[in-house]
Amino acid sequence: MVTGTRKQPLGALADPTRWRIVRRLSSGGLPVSEIAAEFPMSRPAVSKHLRVLRLAGLVVERKVGRQRIYELVAEPLEQIAAGLERLAAGAGARRGMPVSGRLSDAEGPHVAAADRSSEPRDGRSGERLPEEPEPWRSW
Repeated sequence: MVTGTRKQPLGALADPTRWRIVRRLSSGGLPVSEIAAEFPMSRPAVSKHLRVLRLAGLVVERKVGRQRIYELVAEPLEQIAAGLERLAAGAGARRGMPVSGRLSDAEGPHVAAADRSSEPRDGRSGERLPEEPEPWRSW
């Protein structure tokens, strides 16, 4: 069952699989087959995750021949980042601590912890996939 609804991008990103898909698409558009090859689940299951991301406005789908290529949409991600920066600035001001720079420039133990993940496997050879942070752990 698909649980995402239109225009709830933060909710769509709350799922670790969808977060990993978005991170993977950050380097450019990919066909469904390449995205699905990186996950230990069926291609239809990956397609359901992509549908949630599409309904949330985070990705767009385009057909090239027989393939469906998925690409990120920058605007909702930029809106999320701006909103989180405002929240961080407000929280820092209340605690008497300035929040300098962008969230992406943050350093510290909370960022290192967010970069660790469980040991995902690619389902084929037992090789580790690139580590993906769990986004909510550092928020």
